[in-house]
Amino acid sequence: MNNMADERAVDLGAVFTLYDIDMLKHKLLDALDRSGDCLRLDGSDIEQLDGAGLQLLASLILEAREAKKTIEWEGASDELLASAHLLGLSGLLGLDQQKAGE
Repeated sequence: MNNMADERAVDLGAVFTLYDIDMLKHKLLDALDRSGDCLRLDGSDIEQLDGAGLQLLASLILEAREAKKTIEWEGASDELLASAHLLGLSGLLGLDQQKAGE
């Protein structure tokens, strides 16, 4: 059973790009620190995503692993799934089992 400090998923918003990376980094690291053993992310609204955004998500996954925490996806947009697949990051991000529109 997961010991979550906050049951709500962190909403990643519609734009997840280099221009917002500093704010997003602090938001995600803070959420990871406050989470129990699992952090839930909601990427279902992502419409714009770039390499920097994917790199931030990959770093978050690695940080979570180091802290012995898991990341779960509440949803993933088609853009997030396609971009992660294109760059070969679906497995690392845990998106390989997600279906479009979830």
